[in-house]
Amino acid sequence: DVRSGRVLNTIAVGDSIGDIAVHPDDRRVFVTGWDAEVGGVLRVIDTGAGRVVHTIEMGGYVPAQVIVTARSAYLADGHEVVVVDTATARIVERIDMDRPVSALAVSRDGSCLYVGDFEGAVSALEVQSAGLRAAS
Repeated sequence: DVRSGRVLNTIAVGDSIGDIAVHPDDRRVFVTGWDAEVGGVLRVIDTGAGRVVHTIEMGGYVPAQVIVTARSAYLADGHEVVVVDTATARIVERIDMDRPVSALAVSRDGSCLYVGDFEGAVSALEVQSAGLRAAS
């Protein structure tokens, strides 16, 4: 409760946490983290139930960032942008960016995903129902 500064609920999600994003419906929270057995993961929390309902193995390290739209979660994961369908909690696409991905942003209308990298460049990817492609 931000008004009173009181913690209402704490949900344990495992080992360390990298980033957190809230789905627009406010019913799910997406959390990147580390699992000692499988490496980097994305966990989906059902806010009503107050528990983790999905754990998606990413492998490798903790994804640097997660952003969520109504249909997709986008993760900065090493050299890749990983796309997760928020309805099914399944990975639907991995895009190799050929350089380490550091930051992500989605345009206000959801039509473009911007990908920043540690080499100082920003790439634009067009968001389509069938996946992502380089914006022209």
